[in-house]
Amino acid sequence: MKTVLFSSGVLLLGSLCVATGFNYVRRDSTTPSVTAPIPQENVLESGAPLLIQEQAHPLAPQQSAPWSHGNDDFSNVAQTLFAQGLADPRGLEYREIEVAVGEPWNGGGLPFKTHGWLLPTGSKGGQFAVAWNGLIYPVVRVGSRADLHKDFAPTHNPRTTPLYAGSFQQAFERDSVDFRSLTALKLVLLARLGETEIVNRFSKIVKPQDNSDLYLEVARDWTWFTFERAVCAHERGDDHLALADAQLLTKVQPLVEAEAKRRGFQSQTNSPNSRFPARPLVALPFLEQLPLLLADSQHRVTSSQSPTPSSHKQGMAVLITDLENVNARQEGQPGGVSVTDDVRVQALEKRGNEAVEPLIKTLESDERLTRSVSFGRDFHRERHLISVSETAYAILADLLRVQFKTYKEPGEPLSRKELATQIRVYWTKMGALSPAERFYLTLKDDTADKNQWLEAAANIVQPTDVESHGGWITVPHRKVGQKVVLRGESLRDGRTPSVSQLLAKRSDAITAIRTGSSQEQFLYMDAGQMALYLADWDQKAGITTLKKRLARVWDTKAKSNDILISSSDDIERLGRIIVLMTQARGQCGDLTAYDEYAAWMQRVEPKSIFLSDEELQKPLIEGAAHPSISHAIDSLFNTPTSPWSNVLGPMNNPDLVKFWATPLARTAGFRKQALRVLEDRTPAGTMVFDPRAQWTSHREAWIHIKKLNMQFTGSNGDPDTPAPGETRSFRVCDVFAYFYSQRQHGPKMQLFWPEKKRDAGVLACRRWLESKNR
Repeated sequence: MKTVLFSSGVLLLGSLCVATGFNYVRRDSTTPSVTAPIPQENVLESGAPLLIQEQAHPLAPQQSAPWSHGNDDFSNVAQTLFAQGLADPRGLEYREIEVAVGEPWNGGGLPFKTHGWLLPTGSKGGQFAVAWNGLIYPVVRVGSRADLHKDFAPTHNPRTTPLYAGSFQQAFERDSVDFRSLTALKLVLLARLGETEIVNRFSKIVKPQDNSDLYLEVARDWTWFTFERAVCAHERGDDHLALADAQLLTKVQPLVEAEAKRRGFQSQTNSPNSRFPARPLVALPFLEQLPLLLADSQHRVTSSQSPTPSSHKQGMAVLITDLENVNARQEGQPGGVSVTDDVRVQALEKRGNEAVEPLIKTLESDERLTRSVSFGRDFHRERHLISVSETAYAILADLLRVQFKTYKEPGEPLSRKELATQIRVYWTKMGALSPAERFYLTLKDDTADKNQWLEAAANIVQPTDVESHGGWITVPHRKVGQKVVLRGESLRDGRTPSVSQLLAKRSDAITAIRTGSSQEQFLYMDAGQMALYLADWDQKAGITTLKKRLARVWDTKAKSNDILISSSDDIERLGRIIVLMTQARGQCGDLTAYDEYAAWMQRVEPKSIFLSDEELQKPLIEGAAHPSISHAIDSLFNTPTSPWSNVLGPMNNPDLVKFWATPLARTAGFRKQALRVLEDRTPAGTMVFDPRAQWTSHREAWIHIKKLNMQFTGSNGDPDTPAPGETRSFRVCDVFAYFYSQRQHGPKMQLFWPEKKRDAGVLACRRWLESKNR
């Protein structure tokens, strides 16, 4: 698991959270988003991003010139936007241009070829142009004249983005400057140029959704692209451009909010983590961090401080100052940023206890930003600029191995001062102690909450060869029988109460908490986790507590209105902790756990407790040779009322492929079902091959089995391969023989074979299974 800073935060501007189950996609420092890649023909050169070193927003020559327009809503909206500062393209030459565009993964800054309106060369030199997002850009290179009417000819089929409220609108800067895409914002620019015919033609394609306000949608487009450019510029170190955009937005934002209010736009409640309660952002919520970006950009432009290579040998003040240059990057989405990947952060962590108090002061009062930015999705209109304060907290949490409370009741976030005070109180009490002693005292503290107990227990039982940095937990490869030394090993010194006694006590205490709600299911899981920590620490003592925790769930069906198990869905929710505790008891030497688990499995009929998750299969697989488990497997797969008496049933269908790859398909109980089903010749599904020109290493055909759609490859020149588009049907017995062939090394079988050949394959599978029963 990895500690990451997310875009939606609890620590004022962000959140220190643990990310689980995320799909991380590694990216290099110059790779654009995988969602909407920059077309190759538009990238004219690579290398370092382009930086702007002076004022980036000259005024368009006809910005304030009168404009004769109609009195319709569209024209009035356009007039309002240009009066507020949308760049005016009138009177300018339309040319091929290259401009530097950003992207949120690393700031971007590479040149992008498009068309725009060239401004006259200024007194200080340099070339600028009005781009299709209504912003003025420094031009990297000027090309030939472009033809606006050719770009928007009747035969042109532009990429369009429908308008609607929310964060799913077009979000990428490169799309906003690309003349080939089309939004209402671009229609506004065309209207300003008097291109009425083009506007009328394309307004039939680009229309707001019902009940949306055209002004608000276009104003959001304009201000979002300005903010996105500013954020990306900040991220890549282009502070002059970031400052110019932040200054523009600071002027425009109140104008848009006022116009939104005049138009009757309903105020939305600010999120509870808002740092600006007196500054509600009704129409433009993504600008919440604008004041911070403005102040930070002003600071950087004024100070002109260059990043310095961080070393743990540098003075503490230098290391703290250099936190503003932290540039850890997000690696996947959804996800976050692990700031502890940055060498500046690592240099501070190497200073250990010496860094704690300076970091607390930084958390409490530092107003700077880092160069790191996080987001939920790159194509959503939300970005979070990670602050130096948040980074200080991440380092403290890493150093102390403690996640402190960031909220008070009833969910109001702590101020930075309150959070710093909490950490300082902890450090005053614990700073002179070894980490193991700190964790012991927390576990012993009756006033601590369950999360603090669980965190302390996890630290005590963590092996010393496991590395934890920034939330990443790295477990090395160990030799069979290699002894593992736990971080709390020094606590095995005969003290009273012992760690074993405290772990058992805390597991019991968590179980005793009563809420009268489904929250007790999560409390049960926490109590079970504490019992697992105890088993890691002391196997003999662990058996007793694990038995008590499992006893609570074994008899739930015997009680009416049991809050812990009120439906089969609850069984599935608790399945993982039940499985882990069963395994732990078996590993501690108590094999009766398998007998109890087998009886429970037959009693409660959890709908997907093992077909959907390989981990939940382990007690059945590990205990398959145990008589009670073997009997349970037989019962589960062959009792008519069992949900697994037919693994092709609709409920199990989506998990079919996973199931057939497990050892469960080789057990005697399941072979019994297979031998029975191999007699079933009722239709089960169809198979259709793609045209051969479309075959890939991943797909030649589609297999459809009820709710399961799966790709097929591996016909290997079989003479019975059907023609593209031809539908081949197959039977239930064929499916079983096919999966045994593909997943369990059974006799060869293909679903597309003619029926007589499939009959032979089914027969071969039957004989193969019968041989294993002897």
